[in-house]
Amino acid sequence: MNSLEEKVDRILAILERQLLPQEWYTTKEAAKLLEYSPDTIKRYCQMGTIKAELRRMPGRQKKLWYISKQALEAFKNHRPV
Repeated sequence: MNSLEEKVDRILAILERQLLPQEWYTTKEAAKLLEYSPDTIKRYCQMGTIKAELRRMPGRQKKLWYISKQALEAFKNHRPV
């Protein structure tokens, strides 16, 4: 049986995923919008080409890169054509 804490973590993760597309994007979401591969977007985050935050999702060990709407727009407006 799942503990109350695990259930709360799962609910928070679901809510966060529903709210993120409004202001924050994962590398996968950003890649789709920018027409790049997710690996390229992740590399740009690691290099600082795209300003992003490395966050741990509730209840998970793995950290994911999150890109703000403003950082995504800045990259979109300054990337080479």
